[in-house]
Amino acid sequence: MSICAVVPAAGNGTRLGSEDPKVFTKVSSNKVVWDFLYENIKGHVDAFNLIVKPGVGEKYSQYIKPDTHISNQDNPLGMGDAIFKGYDYWKEFDHILIVWGDQINLSSETLKSVTKSADDKIVLPLVKSEKPYVDYVFEDGKLVKVLQSREGDKCRRGGFSDIGVFLLPTSNLKNYWSDFLNLEKRGNKTGEINFLPFFSFLNTKCNVDVRKIFIEDECESRGLN
Repeated sequence: MSICAVVPAAGNGTRLGSEDPKVFTKVSSNKVVWDFLYENIKGHVDAFNLIVKPGVGEKYSQYIKPDTHISNQDNPLGMGDAIFKGYDYWKEFDHILIVWGDQINLSSETLKSVTKSADDKIVLPLVKSEKPYVDYVFEDGKLVKVLQSREGDKCRRGGFSDIGVFLLPTSNLKNYWSDFLNLEKRGNKTGEINFLPFFSFLNTKCNVDVRKIFIEDECESRGLN
């Protein structure tokens, strides 16, 4: 099973006090965020697809390794849009390992447990949180909804959040995404078509099963901010 790590990273480093893109913000004297992500992930995948703003790949080319393909997201239309900007590249792989571009606290053990589970299911690492930012709600074994505080949803105390890592089979995924977009279910506050509810759509409407992996250390869910 071949796996491509897809890292949507078109955001700025403003909240980090940096004028550089977040993924290329320095976190030590000689390393940027991307260095940590790449080192953590590289032993578990076959290649990388880094999604950035136009021109960023060229400007920061000294950080890009030969196994990393750059795709561009022209407009900030959300994570789902960013991920599928790389479709022409990652469609040749059996799976994509989606990793948010600021998740530097991921452990090698977690990445190994996720990637070794690659089959025809969604692999969804979850962590129990007292105050989850997002909350994955299951009923009778199905992922019925994903609550998001950024959209005004009230997440359950002690609910299950993600860690910014998701493994998906690529077979028919573009068609599923097109069907999902046609529903035009936009967020109550942002007005965006959010990516995380796509997992519920895949599970309940497309019959793609979900394999849950429970993570003990909540620190792995915390991005760099």
